[in-house]
Amino acid sequence: ASSYRERVQTLIKEVKDILNTLLENVETSVSHNDLLQLLWVVDIVERVGVDRYFQAEKIAILENVYKYWTEKGSENPIGDLNTTALGFRVLRLNGYDVSPDVFQIFKDANGRFYYPESTHQDAQLRSMLNLYRASELSFQGDQKIMKEAEIFASQYLEKAVKESLKLNKKSQLLVEVEYVLKYPWKCRVPWCEARKSIEIYSLDDSWMMINQEFKMPGIKILELATLDFNILQAQHQKELKFISSWWNASEVKQLDFFKHRHVEYFFWWVSGLFEPDFSISRIEVTKLSILITLFDDIYDTYGTMEELKPFTAALVKWDKNIVRSLPEYMKASFDFAQQTLEEIAIKAEKKHGSRVHKFMQKYWESFILSNLKEAQWIATNHTPSFDEYLNNGVISVAAPIVTLHALILLDTFLPEDLLRQINKIETLVSICCRLLDDSRDYQ
Repeated sequence: ASSYRERVQTLIKEVKDILNTLLENVETSVSHNDLLQLLWVVDIVERVGVDRYFQAEKIAILENVYKYWTEKGSENPIGDLNTTALGFRVLRLNGYDVSPDVFQIFKDANGRFYYPESTHQDAQLRSMLNLYRASELSFQGDQKIMKEAEIFASQYLEKAVKESLKLNKKSQLLVEVEYVLKYPWKCRVPWCEARKSIEIYSLDDSWMMINQEFKMPGIKILELATLDFNILQAQHQKELKFISSWWNASEVKQLDFFKHRHVEYFFWWVSGLFEPDFSISRIEVTKLSILITLFDDIYDTYGTMEELKPFTAALVKWDKNIVRSLPEYMKASFDFAQQTLEEIAIKAEKKHGSRVHKFMQKYWESFILSNLKEAQWIATNHTPSFDEYLNNGVISVAAPIVTLHALILLDTFLPEDLLRQINKIETLVSICCRLLDDSRDYQ
């Protein structure tokens, strides 16, 4: 409803005003509490999924915090474990160069972590929670201290959870602890975590307390996050209805040899591209994912080599005459591919011009030929070398073609050289996907 959207805009302005006031206070004089409050706000808006509204303010906050950041935890305003762990996590997540050596100050003479001295049990528990969350962001080269932090913090947190079960007492903070222990950071989906965080923070207002002082931004941030989530969820539901109608009208729905996964694939893309601006990308790449699954099963299990060779030629040349003599399921699949890719191309062309066609064709052709090669290996009982298998597998796993189509459906300007190259991170993701997928199949 328009009234909800108007309220969202009002809340965004109010929270921005509060953040700018906080920043002005820090610029005149800085204290430990000021830095803690700034970090706390950034952490909260990120976890409830509304940080996109405050990018300028977030950058200004992180720059201010980073000015006072050193590796000697006791020699700067960020002196306690809770603030240090929270600061480390927030800064590292946002690309700042921070060393885990900052945690050395919280070890005893024997090199072991010790519990922070605090008369308030919740404050101690929150310090351990933030240390555990920080330990999840381990890079190569700092695993030792991060692993020590993880073990130390997890033991404390697990004990706290067990004691709460005995007392039949569960605060908002303990619910958060249970969630973080159950689901490692690398397994948490941002959009799902936003919903879970909203649920957890709605239990009570203890998370809004910093040194027993009530902070107004928390109330407004939570209201904003709740409204924003509901508005976006309604949009996602509308998109899923559209995809379901599109799928039900497609001829290939009648084919029973491949899994029908349109809902699952839409969830995948909502997980990574949940913002309202990415609606077209979500819908069209969900279609592409369905298409890829269909062709993966045709080449892997259903088609014969006698059928696959002319089928491949037809798909590369887009020559419908070639498929006239092929089985009905191949005719239907050819038509489905042509129609789906044309629908995507029309939308991509509106954003980036006709130049997208050559890239779409190149990636499509590479994907189809890589699948044919794997089908030939199976048909001839050929065992490729590991390098041969991996070089082909990073293409057949479909990460490159999916990434390209997701990019060309965004509004962001894409330079020609970017579209020409597969960057290193995409290659590494493709390798991981290929090895994970084939390992599961082998088992």
